[in-house]
Amino acid sequence: MTAPVTVDLHLNPDDFQSGALELVRLVRPNWTDEVVLKVFSNGITNKMLGYHRNGDESDMVLIRINGNKTEIFLDRENEIKSFMKLHAAGCAPELYCIFNNGLCYEYIPGTTITRDEVRRPEMFSLITKQMVKLHKIEHTDTVEKQPNCFTLCKQFLDLSFSSRAPPGRRLNEFGSVEEIKLRAELTTLEQHLPLLSSPLVYCHNDLLLNNIIYNKRKETIHFIDYEYTGVNYQAFDIGNHFCEFAGVDELDYSFYPGRDLQFAWLTEYLQHWTTDGPVTSDDVEKLYIQVNKCALMSHLLWATWALVQAKYSNIDFDYVKYAKDRIAEYYSRRDEFLSL
Repeated sequence: MTAPVTVDLHLNPDDFQSGALELVRLVRPNWTDEVVLKVFSNGITNKMLGYHRNGDESDMVLIRINGNKTEIFLDRENEIKSFMKLHAAGCAPELYCIFNNGLCYEYIPGTTITRDEVRRPEMFSLITKQMVKLHKIEHTDTVEKQPNCFTLCKQFLDLSFSSRAPPGRRLNEFGSVEEIKLRAELTTLEQHLPLLSSPLVYCHNDLLLNNIIYNKRKETIHFIDYEYTGVNYQAFDIGNHFCEFAGVDELDYSFYPGRDLQFAWLTEYLQHWTTDGPVTSDDVEKLYIQVNKCALMSHLLWATWALVQAKYSNIDFDYVKYAKDRIAEYYSRRDEFLSL
């Protein structure tokens, strides 16, 4: 595996063309003719650019410009290690180069999946297989020994509310009372979730629909965007994915999978995961309980993430509304799921 090149270059998200072309020429020196730019509009953290030539999007060079201030809560060095680890395991594209505020890497042909597609057996069969492949990646070399969902959530809370946090836009809708409530809910989950004994595995942690690429011709699924990849509860990765059935731009939690769909999905997952005998109904029931409890942690994590984004991001997205929607869904499901 070829190590990525490091380039001392900073791309301005609003004036990137000359610098981006410099990166393209570096990784595709044989591209002597004019290249075409494609700007991807479905990112809500970073700016995504794609360059190709002669209308051939199958061989596209992707350039990701990191979102404003994301370095204050994301370990970019760890992300690069994760990217290369996943590539070595056949779970990520090739990373070509690293520049001061972003990455340049291989394009995975395909399309993002929809809220209807993700519910189809033929689609979640591919998703479960790919998720198990990721979950079985060896992680003994990582410094993480605890689930990173708790660490990240505390970090997001501190950045949103702490007086020691870097200055940013004021979150007028969220005062000290809301902070106290959120921290109390996090403490509840910190006490409750470890009792589930969900295995600690290598997780994607951010499997929203826009991060799942489907290649119809090859009948394959790939996951993209590895900023939050790390050791976490197996059930968190699944529960988080179930929450993302609701979409992003227009959240609709009526799409959260019901018991029957979850049992079909979890049975499929366990058939790929289990190596010591047939999958039983008790196995599925146990994972079902773990997953739905961890779905609560997903809502709390991404609600607090959205508060940080509302404070610092320059991307045109209503992060405050997103945070409110996730918090509302957390409270609407909390008693039901904790009582399982």
